[in-house]
Amino acid sequence: MPHWAAVAPSGTAWCFRRLRIRRCGLAQCLVREPQVLLLDEPTSALDMHRQLEAMRQVRSLAHDDGMLVLIALHHLDLALKFADKVAILYNGTLHDFGTAAGVLTPENLAATFRIRARVESCSQGKPHLIVDDAI
Repeated sequence: MPHWAAVAPSGTAWCFRRLRIRRCGLAQCLVREPQVLLLDEPTSALDMHRQLEAMRQVRSLAHDDGMLVLIALHHLDLALKFADKVAILYNGTLHDFGTAAGVLTPENLAATFRIRARVESCSQGKPHLIVDDAI
């Protein structure tokens, strides 16, 4: 079985990629029609256009196809823009869980990412992460 696909004991297909997302890699995974998609830093080697395109496609899988999608992501602006729920893991434990705006607070960002940051709405009313400094 390829490294990107495995079948859970219940028969549920699970797909995961340790490598960066590539169109053909994701396509190969999706051919199996999984119920759960696990992605590890899927946008890390992509330019900004491709990051947005990839996240839009993955979000569509969750919203339109009912797939559960879990993504390990350090790009907090993408999490803010696309995630329905966000979990911050810190020192091997769950630090906080909830909506992106509720979890990506100045206090949580300072405690876990060691940055001074805040979420503000832009002129279009969309939330954006503003990073002021490292702590």
